[in-house]
Amino acid sequence: MLSTSERAQIEKVGISESEIEKQLLNFRNGIKPILLLKAATIKDGISHFEKEKEEELIQLYRRFKDSLDVVKFVPASGAATRMFKCLFEGLETIENNGEFSDDFKTFFTKLMEMPFYVKLSLSLIYNAKNHEQPTKEMFENASLKEKRVIQRARFKQVIETLLYEKDMGLNYANLPKALLIFHDENDEFKTALEEHFLECISYANSDGKGRIHFTVSKEHLKAIKSLAKTIVKKHKKKLSFKIEYSVQKESTNTIAVYENLEPVKTKDKALMLSPSGHGALLENLNDIDAQLIFIKNIDNVSANKWQVENAKYKELLAGRLLEIRENIHNLLNGLIHESGMKRASDVIFSRWGIRVNTEKEIKHILDRPLRVCGMVKNTGEPGGGPFWVNMPDGSKEKQIVESSQIDLSNNEQVEIFKNSTHFNPVDLVCWVGNHSGEKFDLMKYRDDNTGFISNKSYQGKDIKVQELPGLWNGAMAGWITEFVEVPLQTFNPVKTVLDLLNEGHKG
Repeated sequence: MLSTSERAQIEKVGISESEIEKQLLNFRNGIKPILLLKAATIKDGISHFEKEKEEELIQLYRRFKDSLDVVKFVPASGAATRMFKCLFEGLETIENNGEFSDDFKTFFTKLMEMPFYVKLSLSLIYNAKNHEQPTKEMFENASLKEKRVIQRARFKQVIETLLYEKDMGLNYANLPKALLIFHDENDEFKTALEEHFLECISYANSDGKGRIHFTVSKEHLKAIKSLAKTIVKKHKKKLSFKIEYSVQKESTNTIAVYENLEPVKTKDKALMLSPSGHGALLENLNDIDAQLIFIKNIDNVSANKWQVENAKYKELLAGRLLEIRENIHNLLNGLIHESGMKRASDVIFSRWGIRVNTEKEIKHILDRPLRVCGMVKNTGEPGGGPFWVNMPDGSKEKQIVESSQIDLSNNEQVEIFKNSTHFNPVDLVCWVGNHSGEKFDLMKYRDDNTGFISNKSYQGKDIKVQELPGLWNGAMAGWITEFVEVPLQTFNPVKTVLDLLNEGHKG
């Protein structure tokens, strides 16, 4: 039972008591795992197009895009802290006089190749002028032990200058990825944020206008707005931009519990309410008034040399989206005839494996939000993949499924998951208007029975935390889904600082 103060707390942020009860039930009973039928593969769930067909779909999008409301939706609240894990570990190693990891050694071996190296160097030069530094003579005359100490002190200085803001440091440990320099192209430094503006210029625009919606954290909103304003000025001759921002709604926060299922409390005895993962962004997406929406994570961008080629594959996905939408609308328009009813029923049976015969049933299946998802060949990256799954109504459906959603004690399910040939790079194009031209309420197509429960630690005690159905997992479970193979070249995420050394990020 919630106390009076706890009821007031959740009411203030817009969470109902019934929602809290539902979350507690999930902790108590667990979240039912997804039942995989098989992995989606080429010709069995994943489309692969030859060059001629690719060009046809690209031209289809280009032909119609200026008549559409197009938005680029970019989840951009991710902090950069985890990017620098090897450097944080390196600081501990220096403190404990231990041995450095291979990743740490690689970072310093390749430091001059990092896109932020010039900016970091300027800060280090400033520090060298304002702090006493060991001279070359001191280093040459030092013992091996002293040299080790001097070298580690230098490592520490570089790391702290990069991660923190003291002494003109870059403060990268406390910034979102959006504000980090990802690319150095002939001494033109580009942040992850700017690269999404350049992508908007390449493909995600309509009638000379580029509309981008960034989801950001409150504490970084001002800084991101400021940088975006500068970027808009820089590229205003190429495109007229409309930039929108939103933050994850507090009403989507979830509680946490201890092992005995008692809710976790903060020091001031309030319920601990935490952001519930990217699935909470469904509400942000649902608030957007548009027809066609591109979705791509903030850290998945590439340097200029790959951008033009990669943009074509975004146009390919959008063209396929428009093609499927046209096919569906033709089926729905044909329902006034008996032959049209039969044709639609046959298409549904072939695609979803269920037989429906009434106009209402057919519309229920065909008139839904639509998404086309790019899929790259599996290279062992952690995350979700494309699968065929059983749906509650007996149909089979394509879904993006992550390992945390399946029963890992079921060897058969684990084997199916391992047999996945492709990986989800979060490269989606969505159509969110219905057959009548009205906007769908996307909340109605979320599977509330999916989600994630994970184990963490809080104040030295084990706790369980819960995330809402993932944005491209359970949050879109009720959408019509199409998988299309795209080249691995289109997937250039920056999960660790060393990823900035990959080919896709070189100028």
